[in-house]
Amino acid sequence: FEVVEGSVTEHLAGADAVACPCLGSLRNYGLGAQGAVRRAAGASFEHGLRSLRLPLAPLSATLVEGGALAPMAVAMVVTTPPREVLDLLDEMHISGDVGSAEHASRVEALGASLSQRLHASLFGELRAAGLWSVAMPTLATGGTGLSAPCVCAGLATALLEDVRQQPGSP
Repeated sequence: FEVVEGSVTEHLAGADAVACPCLGSLRNYGLGAQGAVRRAAGASFEHGLRSLRLPLAPLSATLVEGGALAPMAVAMVVTTPPREVLDLLDEMHISGDVGSAEHASRVEALGASLSQRLHASLFGELRAAGLWSVAMPTLATGGTGLSAPCVCAGLATALLEDVRQQPGSP
């Protein structure tokens, strides 16, 4: 486990896969980590995306051949929260406690849970494909807007569970 600063595309050496945050529609605005990964993977990767059934499910991970990044795979990770989470956030907002310490705490806990679910999905897809290393940006801090500490808490929980499930693996 290593944390580095900079674009995820600058730190791909030795990784089996790179995580690419995305919308379920795979719409690409060329921004942030998604834009960087998709530019690095190139036209053949974009062509390969056309074979996927859309929309991809919220918090899911789907492995795709890496195009110009081959033999590396690209894991398209949908960072959009599921509808029930968005509804819960609406309810929390309507309840009127927005801005309170309790509200902030509930939002952080919900964000950490979302982060754990999306990282567990990513790790599950990687393991199913026999892949053990991944380069990834801080998933869900961009358009989804989770805080970095919240994302890290979910990542740590998912990573711990992944290690527990694969005790003899690299």
